[in-house]
Amino acid sequence: MIKALSVSLAALLISTMATTTAATAAGPLLSEGLNTGGNTKVNKHNLSSKSNATFRAASNPSDPRSTQICIFCHTPHNSVPQTALWNRKDPTRYFGHYSSASLVIDNSNVRSVSQYGEPNGSSRLCLSCHDGQTALGAVWNGPVIQFPAGQDKIAFLSLSSHHPVSFVYNTAVLGSIMTKKPTEGYQLPPPGSVVKLDRRQRMQCVACHDPHQDQSDTPSALTPFWVGPDHDAVCRECHNINPLPPNP
Repeated sequence: MIKALSVSLAALLISTMATTTAATAAGPLLSEGLNTGGNTKVNKHNLSSKSNATFRAASNPSDPRSTQICIFCHTPHNSVPQTALWNRKDPTRYFGHYSSASLVIDNSNVRSVSQYGEPNGSSRLCLSCHDGQTALGAVWNGPVIQFPAGQDKIAFLSLSSHHPVSFVYNTAVLGSIMTKKPTEGYQLPPPGSVVKLDRRQRMQCVACHDPHQDQSDTPSALTPFWVGPDHDAVCRECHNINPLPPNP
């Protein structure tokens, strides 16, 4: 029964993603990244043993979980009490965060409002794989799903050189930014924007990255799983300046 429910959850998630995003997205769905019938499409977040991705579970007939798609992040039962039927442990490493002399949200008089610091919310969920030390098969509910040697962890890229995440971005924070940088065109994401803040109005990784499917018309390793068809248009949802700085 548990296996049937797992399959049902996977089918529901994939069906929902196909309904809501397949019409405009350039990247393959999670279910389209399977090594079947000569298919060459790759979705890097499909970690199943049947995936075309570089990082994928080892083929293991004695562990049918290795062929499942959603299980590496989600479980229908006995999940972590965080969100989205989560199936991974909270990372334990210290991540740090981006900072510079011109970063207003990290100023001592603004930090109490922006709450900028260690990653939290959904960004921390992302880092349960992208922390450089947790095995990709280390799910919460059940034993570790085995991966081939050398493919069981993803290298950690220091947050000190990446766009800030896990900070409150509301009218108060925006006001503080604009006081310091009145000509730089900062704005909150407008209604209906592809850039979504979380329920606490925090900017997270998923504001710009769709973990299930790349929506970009020009997919790039520099901006993976992008939330919109045009790179610059996504940036301009908050950075309403022209021209934009070059793509990192």
